[in-house]
Amino acid sequence: MSTAQESSPNQNETNKLKTDTLKPETTSKNTHPTTTHKPKTDEATALSDGPESDPKAKNSLPADAPSQTTSINSTKKGDVKALNKDAAAAADPQLQALEKPPFDGTKAIQEDSAAVAAPADSQVQPVKSDPTLKDSPPAGKELSPPKNDSTNVAKPSAKKSTWKKLKDFFRQSKGKDPKSESSTSSHDKVDAEAEKLLTSLIQADIDYTTNRIKELGLYNKKLDATLESARQDFEDLKKQGKLKDLQELRKDMMKLKLQDPSKYKLDGDEKDQLKNLPLRSKAKQSISPEVLSKMPQLHKKCVFETSIEFKDFEARYRELNDRLKLCLLCFSAFPGNIIRKRLMLQWWVTEGFASEEEADKYFTQLIEKGFIEPVYEKRSLSVGRCQMHPFYRSALVMLAERAKFLNFGAKGEPTVNFSGSFQSCLMGEGLISFEDLKEERLKIEDLEKLHLLINVDEHILDFKTSWFSKMANLNFLYLGRWKVLATDHIEVEDTEFFSGLEKMSCVKFLSLQGISNIIDLPKSILQMENLEILDVRACYNLETIPERIDFLKNLMHLDMSECYLLDHIPKGLSFLRELKVIKGFVVGTDDEKNEPCTLDDLGKIPNLSKLCIYTDLLEFPKEQHVKALEKLKELSKLTITWGGNALRASTQDQPDSGNKMDSSTAENNTQKKQQAGKLPPKLTKLDLKCFPKSTTPYWLELRNLKDLNLEKLYIRGGKFSDLGQYQDVDYCNVVLPVKKETWTVKVLRLKYLSEIKMEWRQLHELFPRLVYLEQASCPNLTSFPCDANGVWTNK
Repeated sequence: MSTAQESSPNQNETNKLKTDTLKPETTSKNTHPTTTHKPKTDEATALSDGPESDPKAKNSLPADAPSQTTSINSTKKGDVKALNKDAAAAADPQLQALEKPPFDGTKAIQEDSAAVAAPADSQVQPVKSDPTLKDSPPAGKELSPPKNDSTNVAKPSAKKSTWKKLKDFFRQSKGKDPKSESSTSSHDKVDAEAEKLLTSLIQADIDYTTNRIKELGLYNKKLDATLESARQDFEDLKKQGKLKDLQELRKDMMKLKLQDPSKYKLDGDEKDQLKNLPLRSKAKQSISPEVLSKMPQLHKKCVFETSIEFKDFEARYRELNDRLKLCLLCFSAFPGNIIRKRLMLQWWVTEGFASEEEADKYFTQLIEKGFIEPVYEKRSLSVGRCQMHPFYRSALVMLAERAKFLNFGAKGEPTVNFSGSFQSCLMGEGLISFEDLKEERLKIEDLEKLHLLINVDEHILDFKTSWFSKMANLNFLYLGRWKVLATDHIEVEDTEFFSGLEKMSCVKFLSLQGISNIIDLPKSILQMENLEILDVRACYNLETIPERIDFLKNLMHLDMSECYLLDHIPKGLSFLRELKVIKGFVVGTDDEKNEPCTLDDLGKIPNLSKLCIYTDLLEFPKEQHVKALEKLKELSKLTITWGGNALRASTQDQPDSGNKMDSSTAENNTQKKQQAGKLPPKLTKLDLKCFPKSTTPYWLELRNLKDLNLEKLYIRGGKFSDLGQYQDVDYCNVVLPVKKETWTVKVLRLKYLSEIKMEWRQLHELFPRLVYLEQASCPNLTSFPCDANGVWTNK
């Protein structure tokens, strides 16, 4: 650097001045050791130590200027003033060029040091010494200063801030030469576009703030004057403003918007704009479930509560009506798992949050608004399960705590503590945790106040009978399995505590789903006179139902499906006039000792709309069974499952002689069918599981279903083989022409049917209204245009 120092006689004095100005009287914390610096930019050091380190150096020198090796400490104060004057007079473009920090290491310095000069219209800054200029050139190559041109000397102007210096640096780092005509033209074009964009943004900010001020009442006086001034400035700048001035005005408008109180923001125009928009649920598409499970819990973080995302969620939550808010809060009880739609709907109906007609609509609305996400099985048209994103559940937990809907632990899980909420979740600690008893937060007597109890994570049910019987005001009791996976095991060691159920006359919902070791349904259940829903699904050890089940006069929903040890249903069931849904109804051989309930007895139930039948009879349904089903005038959904005994009996039958029949056989069958019964007239869904015969029974032939408005047909497993594709050959010997019948079905599922043979063309002719088809493990269905999941949709 000796050449540079000789060419600029005032440079040494100026460097001495800078160093002396930065160096405090005592040991300075900004003094750095004189070492070789790697080529780097000055943005970090300029932001860190910058103007605050010394008032004399503010806005003039970078804070990281190193101490010079000359005898600066001997300089007197009077000499400093003289040197200041000399430095200002000696400022020229060459020194300004040396002031600018290197942006691309040694090579960039060598290429640009002679070429970079201040623009003609720019303001020259005071000289600053950069240590990287001394150390950057490689050995043997001295950096020569550019030639002195006295015509380019400009007067010192206002000092630049550190932020503006950084902006100049980034412009240079992109290789833009402010003196070149092409660069100037490009800059002008970019500036014009930026001015246009800024103008539209500022106008939008002014319009928004104007509308908001009208809604703020007395608070608007504080903002009105500021807005009027900003509006006037904007009108002036639109005529002859520059980009820099527009940027400053934009910043002022942003500050003005931030003065809008948050309590008004949630109820303002932003709320109206977000009212019908779904939440931005995109995280699950890119984050694996393993990562989501490790995400930190946010519900008790102050930063999360004040975040825009939480306020967005809260604003959408406030838009819901009171009933829909309560329905949404119910999801906070289930941490991070897939939830059955049926469970949520039953909860809402039992608690009075929605009627049976409204519950399904509420569920759909929560999906449309983005609070919950539907879980489809393959490409199913209907939704039977849902889940909630962990981010949204954290926000919902905070809202549920505020509303005292439930109490939650440190990780966002619901707790057994029901103080203030009167709703409890079993989490493996029993009815009352030991800590709550020890700290006297709860007492045993407080169980009388409990309104709702859900088993979220209790695998062994072992309660004290005296405690269990105290929950006399309980309305909703869910002790069974709520998770979708059947591997979640729950059992009871002793069923004695069930005797306390006789005290719970207010309970409307009782679930024992999936609980092992329940052999006999306790008779104490018969004292629950207000019970509306009884769920004993998948209680694999259950053998008997109480004979006097007719005591449950208000029972509307009874689920006994997958209880394979039940061999009969007591006759008292037929006296429950409010029943609408029966699942797991057993049809067996006549047993005079037990007097089972029959299909004829179900005809006494006027509003039965859904019936699921389980049977071991190979010949079911016989003619009397079909006639009994026909009497169920309100039945819309029918499921029939044939058990293992029926399938084993079917394998011993002789093979069918064929589907063709002679004229006499056809005539006899026609007379028989005219006398036989038909399926219920309002049936819309028919589900057949493990059908034991390969020939189609008369009640399932198309000619006997043409009066029905059947929309869904599910056939899964068994030997079923005829959907009507043999109509052309069945009556080939009949003289009279036979019209070919078609199905009215829109949704068809065929699974595990190895004997059915059909081409896509045939099926499409038989099902002209079909919109959804799902087939699996049907090897003789050919040319079907299904996807990899075996699904075809008419969309």
